[in-house]
Amino acid sequence: TEHGDMSGSPLVRSLRARLERAEDQVRRAREREKALRERLEGDDISHLLAAQRSQAELLRKENQELKHKIEELNSGKSVDFESSPNRDQLKEAHRVADEAHDKYRQLLKEHGECQEKLMEKEQENSKLQMSLNEAKKQLESVS
Repeated sequence: TEHGDMSGSPLVRSLRARLERAEDQVRRAREREKALRERLEGDDISHLLAAQRSQAELLRKENQELKHKIEELNSGKSVDFESSPNRDQLKEAHRVADEAHDKYRQLLKEHGECQEKLMEKEQENSKLQMSLNEAKKQLESVS
């Protein structure tokens, strides 16, 4: 058949195989982008926000304690500004929040790179699709 001749062409077969691979790469890139986006919107942002809330709460406590010490100082009492029961907790909260923020920033970067790759793959895919269509047209005009 005429259609059989077209699909039997080495050029068409080669282009079709390349297109299938390209479509598979696009599908995988889309899945990766979706997974990264879900992480950005899900657990990773929740972890970051929880770390920041904890940090803010400890800063509020530290601030209250300092206000109290200033009041004591103003009333003539001697005050030890070096000791702070919250200081170690606060350091740890800063560390956890910084770590969560770094992880989130890394994830944002990965997501951006993934989106770029996905766009490249989609462009490659559409070029292959056009090449395949062109090859089919040329074969039709020959037969």
